[in-house]
Amino acid sequence: MSISLNELLHYDYFKSLELIAGANGCSRQVISCSILDYEMDRSVNQKYANLNFLPGQMVVTSLLFAKNAPFMIRDAVKYLISKDASALVIKNVFRLPIHESILRYADSKNFPIFLMDDTHMFFEDFIMQVGRCVEIAESTEMASREINALLYQNLNTGEKKARIHRVFPIFYDQYAIARFDTEHSTVTEDYPSQASAALKNIPSNSLAKSVLRYDKGFFLFLSGASIKEDELNDCIVPLSERFPESSVGVSGVHFRMEDADKALHEAIYAARVHKLNRKTLNDPSRYQSFSGIGIYRVLLPLIDNEELQQYALGLLDPVLEFDAENRGRLLETLLEFIQCSGNLHKLSARSGQHENTLRYRLDKVAALTGLNYRKMSDYEQLALAARVYLLVND
Repeated sequence: MSISLNELLHYDYFKSLELIAGANGCSRQVISCSILDYEMDRSVNQKYANLNFLPGQMVVTSLLFAKNAPFMIRDAVKYLISKDASALVIKNVFRLPIHESILRYADSKNFPIFLMDDTHMFFEDFIMQVGRCVEIAESTEMASREINALLYQNLNTGEKKARIHRVFPIFYDQYAIARFDTEHSTVTEDYPSQASAALKNIPSNSLAKSVLRYDKGFFLFLSGASIKEDELNDCIVPLSERFPESSVGVSGVHFRMEDADKALHEAIYAARVHKLNRKTLNDPSRYQSFSGIGIYRVLLPLIDNEELQQYALGLLDPVLEFDAENRGRLLETLLEFIQCSGNLHKLSARSGQHENTLRYRLDKVAALTGLNYRKMSDYEQLALAARVYLLVND
């Protein structure tokens, strides 16, 4: 199992490393870490020379081997490249010059070279941290495979139980799952460890807790003989405060292990609605429960359906065209009107615009679409179209 250099550099521990060459090679995979000090030293027994490096290894060095022969740095770089090492990290304690030609050569081979300037970084700890990150990547990949199978494959009851038990081994009579979804393209921290540490500061309750990194965020699995709402709040709210950039969704409480796929979907759907509400309504709530997402319980499982999108978005085409040609705000007003549950007074207070202005725009929407927002059956169609638009363009 391996982790890419780019992923490794997202961890706080490695953020002090300075990349001085080979930037285009940061997609290289790291399987482990080793030390280069005596191996290139020609004065020691040859049985130690050039034997300790494997493809994918990250190599750290103090340049001890080159202390009296700086030209050996070039030889070491060439040798590591020939061994398909992933990168070289130099703690230049002897202040040896690293010639520009060496850096140009590393650039030409897309071989990353880093400087370790942190005096509190020690090789043994560095190697352990790399190993720990590789282990996290391995467990994350395994868990992602199991969760993806639960979410997207048609499994029988036995297969569901086996897969969910591998990722969340502690099961009591009841359980719920919370999804923490970030805006980042990659998770920039060791989220599971941070979340687990934060959970330790929560007053003890009867729930078993497990954190699992997945995609852009993590899942929190909570299980107990009986799950009470205040216990869920005690666990979820502190984590939402610790990760304020996360959209958070919480599944309903489930009883059967084979329903874990449903719980996962519910948590994902609720997190998506939480993200939408925070963006469009400035919703201050710390999380969104699945039980409170309303019509989205029906829309989200079907949102990728082409016919649904064509029907709903087709209703809005005249509005989109009008706004494009006239720099209008009809669609914005309609979306906010729907998000305010069709309450014009609420929309006026929220937007700071006079009700007559808003009413004029909504009347224009009615003229363009043939759907009158004052008529319940027409409002339902506009609401459907607006909600599909919000989800598709999220």
